[in-house]
Amino acid sequence: MEQGIYDISNEDYHSSLGLSSSGISLLKECPRKYWYKYISGQYEREDKECFKLGSLFHIYVLERQKVDEIYYFVDKVDRRTKAGKEQYEKYLEEAKDRILILKDEIEKVKMMYEGIMQIEHMKSILSAGNPEKSVYWQDDDTNVLLKSRPDYITDNYLVDLKTTACANPDKFKHSVKKYGYHRQAAMALDGVSKVTGKEYKHFIIVAVEKEAPYCASAFVLDKETIEEGRIEYKQYAGLYKECLESQCWPSYGKSLQTLSIKE
Repeated sequence: MEQGIYDISNEDYHSSLGLSSSGISLLKECPRKYWYKYISGQYEREDKECFKLGSLFHIYVLERQKVDEIYYFVDKVDRRTKAGKEQYEKYLEEAKDRILILKDEIEKVKMMYEGIMQIEHMKSILSAGNPEKSVYWQDDDTNVLLKSRPDYITDNYLVDLKTTACANPDKFKHSVKKYGYHRQAAMALDGVSKVTGKEYKHFIIVAVEKEAPYCASAFVLDKETIEEGRIEYKQYAGLYKECLESQCWPSYGKSLQTLSIKE
């Protein structure tokens, strides 16, 4: 991909060349796993039910006009029974190319949306931007092609929606570190700034819980957190370049290691 901002599908984004923050998470764990998932051509992406809910939430909040184009809502059936199997087949036929999802799920998503709309300024922030744009750029230090897909780009902010088990600030900060959201933020800010020529400084995470009563919080990551994420993504862009050039994608180590079960 050439450097720029593209309006492409989520599937095309994930299958395209370029190192993303989620890719770095896997690269950190094991370069060979990264090679297998993103380079080998052998990996088949899973279509998990939890991904369906997360995707529905994003589309409902950011591109609601597309909900009925993408999803077909159905009642729950017991596919272990003959009647349930027949009804499920009927649903598939009626849905055509749309994704089947339970009616209960859309009601849950509506309540999650109500949760985030109670946060001050959130309605105005999420009504004045562009959703789901894919950003590609060359890293200045390594010349590696990087990519990011901010959920929402406004004139002043980049916004990302997260579904979570707990949106309490004291607990969610650990999720930021664990899942590399600070690295994702640094990459998105650097990429959008480079491509647009406008300096973006603020990355907002909107976190909403997946269980009733669907409590929500919104956070602006501070400069120190963003810089920590930037240092990390730069480090792994360097490792990625080394692996690409050497065509060596190691597992967990190249030599014998001493292992102790003591804490």
